[in-house]
Amino acid sequence: MANESFNVLIVDDNEMNRDTLSRRLKYEGFNCEIASGGSEAMRMLRAKRYDLVLLDVMMPDIDGYQVLEAIKSDQELKKIAVIMVSAIHDLDCVMRCTEMGADDYLTKPFDPVLLRAAIARSLKSPPKITPNPIKRKITTLQWELAKQPSAATKVPTNDSIPDMALQEIVTQIVSTGQLTRKSYMHFSKAIFNGLFAPTPLTAIEYGQINIIFTYLQSGRIKVID
Repeated sequence: MANESFNVLIVDDNEMNRDTLSRRLKYEGFNCEIASGGSEAMRMLRAKRYDLVLLDVMMPDIDGYQVLEAIKSDQELKKIAVIMVSAIHDLDCVMRCTEMGADDYLTKPFDPVLLRAAIARSLKSPPKITPNPIKRKITTLQWELAKQPSAATKVPTNDSIPDMALQEIVTQIVSTGQLTRKSYMHFSKAIFNGLFAPTPLTAIEYGQINIIFTYLQSGRIKVID
């Protein structure tokens, strides 16, 4: 299969989570192995070459932060891509992981499209999977907003919207729990600017975008007019 050259290690103390991720990635063609904790993961990482680690944050023996730190401080292991996978829906946790060297951050329950996109971004040689889902997600949000009662109201174009920093917009949306027509336009423009800027979006910025989509999917952020 297309991705059979990629070796993936899934690290999670929850058997159901391990099984779900393993089955999904094996379906995509990846070679997957599992570890039930941080100590086992470190032994496996030193015994075999892996291209990617999907690493849970909260584990009983050695937590994900400690494993991530050990990987990134080891000369032999630091080139391995690491995606943190956690039930923690918190921007501080996202920031901490990315600052420690994580390539991406996904929240549970994970969106399969975001999972594919995170893997595609993290691996040095892109696997044969679905491309970046941001455009698709924005189209979905446009459809949701269009269903609101005042959809006939003219929506300002991107050119008429003042620029706002992505982190500022994300913080505002998360704190209010609402995605309004105005905040959506700021959010989409910030993504658009980032995608076409000379400097690509950082892992932290992708994490912030993922937080919004995850909160929308779980209902923690409501789309309102």
